[in-house]
Amino acid sequence: MNTKATPSFPGFTPLSKRIFVRQAENSQPIPGHPHAVVVFGWGDAPPKHVSKFTDGYRKLFPNAKQIAVLSPIGQGFFDHVSKRTEDMKPIVNELFPNGKAESDISIICHVLSNSGAGNYICTLNAYREMYNEPMPHVLAVYDSTPGQSKVTWSNLKRWSNAMAMGPAAKLPWPFFVTQTLCIGFFIFIHLFDFVVGRESSPKFCHRLFFDDKWMSKDSTRGYFDPGGAY
Repeated sequence: MNTKATPSFPGFTPLSKRIFVRQAENSQPIPGHPHAVVVFGWGDAPPKHVSKFTDGYRKLFPNAKQIAVLSPIGQGFFDHVSKRTEDMKPIVNELFPNGKAESDISIICHVLSNSGAGNYICTLNAYREMYNEPMPHVLAVYDSTPGQSKVTWSNLKRWSNAMAMGPAAKLPWPFFVTQTLCIGFFIFIHLFDFVVGRESSPKFCHRLFFDDKWMSKDSTRGYFDPGGAY
């Protein structure tokens, strides 16, 4: 049983261990402003860093509901797409409490790095599973994404470096030992997916990124530094 505590996210109410909601300051929408803003955090980013984005959006759109999503790197690789999709359904239910989207609802999604993109794509997949159409949102901001999903030595070094930063501070050995263990983890997951014949979660998310069955053509997209960091 997973006994890991839900992280503290000041000002937000947890919907799950990695999804948090903050209601609008006023329930009356401001004309021209979005009804909701969803921020998909980058890999292993703690609430105090993700909150810099949510606080910025709160200043811009005070009457917009906010949803913040944390993105543990390990879960992004280890959890199957079906589980990740199920984990993102609370976002869909919170954005669309009355079911299928109404025509006047406007949503902004800010997607940070590849780990954030994984949760974003699985949110779109959850909406499609529930309503068989793309999830409507007026703007998607792609911040350092989409990147690469291929398991190359260059990517392994970047992914393992990002994943090792958190646990390395708590472990007694040098950083490179933790990074080496993370490289072994990524290789194991890749081989496991290959042996069982399933599409890995990163490949699935990368494939769906520009598929209009999941990504509405009506959404405006903004790209910032598409380097593909985790």
